[in-house]
Amino acid sequence: MCVQKGSWSLEEDMILIKGHQEFGTKWSKIAKRMCGRSENDIKNRWNATMRRQNCNKNNQGNYKGSMLHAYVKWVTATQQSAKLLSNKNNQNVLGCSCDELALLLT
Repeated sequence: MCVQKGSWSLEEDMILIKGHQEFGTKWSKIAKRMCGRSENDIKNRWNATMRRQNCNKNNQGNYKGSMLHAYVKWVTATQQSAKLLSNKNNQNVLGCSCDELALLLT
């Protein structure tokens, strides 16, 4: 069993990205692909990257970030776009959902 502490390598970030693409946030499945990193290490790496992204969004800093940072940014933007599209598709001109409109028309 190899235990690894310290800085994350580019290779580890790539494994995390590929694992997230395949398994989502199932950290234990991703951890099985990485020698020396626990599922908690992986979850903390992901969440810290998310926090950094949100912090930098508010500060408008020039943080370049890592490949993982760019991937997290893309995932977040995709999720936000999907949520907006979902909300727009369920709203009509009056601003009611389809179910609310059906109740109004009956």
